[in-house]
Amino acid sequence: PALKDEPFITTLEDYISKIEFEINSTQFPNSTRNSYTETWDKIISKLQEDENFGGLLKNSNYGKNLTAGIVKSENNPIKKIEAVHSFVKYNVKFNGEQSKYAGEKSIKRIVETKAGNVADINLLLVNLLNEAGLNAYPILISTRSNGVHPGYPLIGKFNYVLAGVVIDSTKYILDATSITNGLDLIGFDCLNHKGLALNMAQKTAEWLPVELKKPSQSFLSYQLKLDSDNNFTGIIHERKTEYSGLATRERYRDSQNLEEYLKEYKRNRNGLKIDSFQIKNLDSLSSPLTVTYQAMVEDMVEEAGNLIYFSPLLYERTKENPFKLDERNFPVDFGYANEEIYRISIEIPANMQVDKLPKSELFKLADNSANFSYISASDGKRINIVSKITIAKSWYDADSYFELKELFKKIVSKQAEQIVLKKI
Repeated sequence: PALKDEPFITTLEDYISKIEFEINSTQFPNSTRNSYTETWDKIISKLQEDENFGGLLKNSNYGKNLTAGIVKSENNPIKKIEAVHSFVKYNVKFNGEQSKYAGEKSIKRIVETKAGNVADINLLLVNLLNEAGLNAYPILISTRSNGVHPGYPLIGKFNYVLAGVVIDSTKYILDATSITNGLDLIGFDCLNHKGLALNMAQKTAEWLPVELKKPSQSFLSYQLKLDSDNNFTGIIHERKTEYSGLATRERYRDSQNLEEYLKEYKRNRNGLKIDSFQIKNLDSLSSPLTVTYQAMVEDMVEEAGNLIYFSPLLYERTKENPFKLDERNFPVDFGYANEEIYRISIEIPANMQVDKLPKSELFKLADNSANFSYISASDGKRINIVSKITIAKSWYDADSYFELKELFKKIVSKQAEQIVLKKI
């Protein structure tokens, strides 16, 4: 049967039946046999000898002097990591090329060129972290778009290298190709579940999880008042962590200025007017990103006779079920666990009363690894709504597909329900 694409997948290539080949060895006339992929230790030996990989991990006076100027007298290991990570991110620009081999043969050349592929950047990062007295090592991965590595000793299936570092038995992962990446916060395409950590000195390798350690969270709060002209006014506050914050940071960085960012922000939010916009922790990657502004929302209310209709989630509701296939024979891969929480508080005019309020409900998977709760209440003067979606795992097998599809069907339906007010 045809294999149809759907959201939340690495690449369809992972699920197509096929045979792939990789060179195991070569033997040319009058030459000895040259092995490539027989064992991991042979692969590591080859990488260690390669000037475009192992050559960039060797100690040098240049790296030692450069690192001394970066970390200075800092003794805190986490702050050392952040200082070195920031230096590489802001001084060497990613040229967009994914590779496990660097384009340069010396870290000095990489720094002077101020640009490089992913291996240039992250092998430089490993080198400087080690020069700072930390235990750092390269991690080979196959990105989501490149497909899952089968686990066999195949060097050709890797297309990306990350930096790993150990502090008091805690393992951290770094990627310096983007200034919005932080400690344990790497590019989404890198979240392919596992990577091969290399111990170059001992010529050993270990598969490590490449996963977000805690759920990404998006929290949104409306404190609004509905006026007699059917407009909402009040404060909107957003708090975003991990990949939710990363996405906002990237959109902000890609904008020329605040005016352009707000124009794009309002593109799919018809009727929204923004005043006193504030964004905090834009550069503090370890802290939640917060956005607060004074809002006026027009054209989101329908009036029919003495009845008023509106959807309380305004712009934030899930409008479409991403799962459309009747049957899916491959996993659902979200990449990371995620939580979306919306708290809406709306003060209604004195000449109106609640005629109909969406019912409070809870929907969940059988194992409770994903759930959706919707809570509504009113004291006659104010309406309070809490909508919460929790996806507690990054990966679900194909057997969970129907349950997930039904869960999102409930989310779309429930979040679309309207509040009805009656004029008195």
